[in-house]
Amino acid sequence: TGEVCLSAGTARPSDFAALIAATGSEAMWTVNVNGTAQEAAAVVAFFNGEVGDSRVIGIDRRGQDWGTVGQWAQLRSDGGQPAPVRIAAWEVGNEVFAAKPETGPTCAAFGWEGVWTCDGTAYVEGDADHDGFLAFRGAMQEVDPTILVGANGIGGNQDGWSGFGSAVIDAAAGELDFYIIHDYGFNDSPTIDEALSRPFRAWAEIVGNAFVELEKSNPDRSVPIAVTEYNLVSGVYGDQDGMMAEVVNGFFIADTIGQMAMRGVTMANQWVLVNGVTDSGSDYGIIDLVAGNVNPPYFALALWSRMGEELLPVEVGFDEEFELSVYASRSSDGTVSLLVLNKTTEPIEATLVLDGARNSFVAGMDVASATSMEAQDMLFNGSADTSAALAVEGPAINVGSVDPASTSLEFEPVSLTLMTLTPA
Repeated sequence: TGEVCLSAGTARPSDFAALIAATGSEAMWTVNVNGTAQEAAAVVAFFNGEVGDSRVIGIDRRGQDWGTVGQWAQLRSDGGQPAPVRIAAWEVGNEVFAAKPETGPTCAAFGWEGVWTCDGTAYVEGDADHDGFLAFRGAMQEVDPTILVGANGIGGNQDGWSGFGSAVIDAAAGELDFYIIHDYGFNDSPTIDEALSRPFRAWAEIVGNAFVELEKSNPDRSVPIAVTEYNLVSGVYGDQDGMMAEVVNGFFIADTIGQMAMRGVTMANQWVLVNGVTDSGSDYGIIDLVAGNVNPPYFALALWSRMGEELLPVEVGFDEEFELSVYASRSSDGTVSLLVLNKTTEPIEATLVLDGARNSFVAGMDVASATSMEAQDMLFNGSADTSAALAVEGPAINVGSVDPASTSLEFEPVSLTLMTLTPA
């Protein structure tokens, strides 16, 4: 969890390849469901293929010859990336359930996607004129058998959107590498309290029914769920209060990542890395490309990226929605990390007890703080220099043996605190 999406509309494939190579990031690519299986396979070859690979991709249903894997890898090399910049996760189409109403009689009257079907079975199996998910997945994995290919689904009740989710799960049984859900908390600007409470109230329903249906159709294997888009408001122009660029969205994103992880979501991509600011001040992006600074959700994602691999259980003696929420993790070297969200305008004193710990720890605290939930700027360890965000070191504190002893800590008002405890 905790990754971000970059819309392909903002960059060419060669630009995306350069970004992956420069950052070492894990990446995902969405192939065009209106295209063909061989076209999608050529995209896999572009990113993942080796120059000189003579394997033939083939001629598609439209008569287009897509050449060899090596030809597409050579194109990437000519663009400045001689070695593969491997993309491991792929999805076929975007929000296919939301096809425009003229697409078919069962499509929603308010659908917005220019895709060829809104029928879940047709999306998976294809028809006389279109390749479906199964054909896409097969051709793409012929190029690289190690990639994972996910199918579009829906969250919550799988019978919604004219049964799209249930149909996809049934038709793709045994062939799903992961099942895709998108989630936006609200259609327009919520109240601050609504934004803070939503991660705790929604995720059981969002993923619960999907897991049940996936298990029915895949009794011999567990199908991961990937939330490949999420943010506070579904339409950036619906966010008339500009909340997505405010501190409250940093808290919303931080708790959303935590609740997704606790509910079993395997992968989550925040929408989006860079978007642009509206007249209301709203911005999907975590970076304001024009101003050159970061928006508050950046700190949520960045601090989560420093958490460990294993999520640990936590007992919190506060109101998690409106006072203090806490997430804990452990790294392979034994380091324990706590992400603590103080949502109040007052300092909160809490007692830390690590159940079962026998040794002492050297602890560091990194703090992203703000004056209010409505603010648009956060300090990181007291610094307002967002060009050096996360580079300023926080204070080191001594935490003694915490079993049966305990340690009293104070968390700043309106703050995201990452506490890292390394065994002494």
